[in-house]
Amino acid sequence: MNGLNFDLERIKECLNTPMFRKIALTILIIVIAIFYCFLRGSDEKEQEITVDESCENVIVEEVPSEIYIDIDGAVKKPGVYKVETGARLFNIIEMAGGLCEDADVTTINRAMVVSDGYKVIIPKVGETVQETDMASNNGMININIASSGDLEELPGIGPVTAGIIIDYREEHDGFKSIEELLNISGIGVVTFDKVKDSITV
Repeated sequence: MNGLNFDLERIKECLNTPMFRKIALTILIIVIAIFYCFLRGSDEKEQEITVDESCENVIVEEVPSEIYIDIDGAVKKPGVYKVETGARLFNIIEMAGGLCEDADVTTINRAMVVSDGYKVIIPKVGETVQETDMASNNGMININIASSGDLEELPGIGPVTAGIIIDYREEHDGFKSIEELLNISGIGVVTFDKVKDSITV
C-alpha cells in the first residue's frame, strides 16, 4: 500500500508540473486544429456539390420541337417545309411529293437527320451534286450530299479522305457543322483552313 501511495503522489506531482501542462495544452491545440480542418473540408465539399448542381441546371438548353427545311431539285414539290426535330431526309422527300422520275439518289443519304435551316438539292440523272450545289449555294460544296468526286475537288482531299468523309456522314447521320470535318482522320487544322470557305452543310 505504501508503494501505491508513493506512486500516486509522484503522478500528482508530475501532473502539476509546468512541463506537463505545456504538453497537455499542445495536444489539446492539435486536436482542435484537426477537428476544425475536418469540419471545414466537409463544408467545402458540400459547397462544390451545390455549385455543380446549379451549373447543370443552367446548361440545359431547350430544343425546338419544329424546324424548317428547304428542299429543291428533282422532287415534285420543291419548297420549304416545317417538320419535327429529328426528321430524316426521306421524310422531307415524301412531304415534297416524292422524287421525280429523273432523280438520282445514288449519292444522297436519305436516312440522314436534317437540322434547322438545312438546304438539300436532289440532283437529276447525269447531273453531279456539285453542279446543283454551285447553282444554288454560291459555289460551295455541301459535304452532306457531295459525291466522292466532288469532295476530291477540294484542296488537300484525295480519294481515301473523300471516302472516309462519306463513311463518317452516313454513320453520324450527316455533318451538323463544317467543323466536324476535323473529326476525319487525315484532316487537320491546315487542311480545314484551306477548305472551310468552300464548303457548307
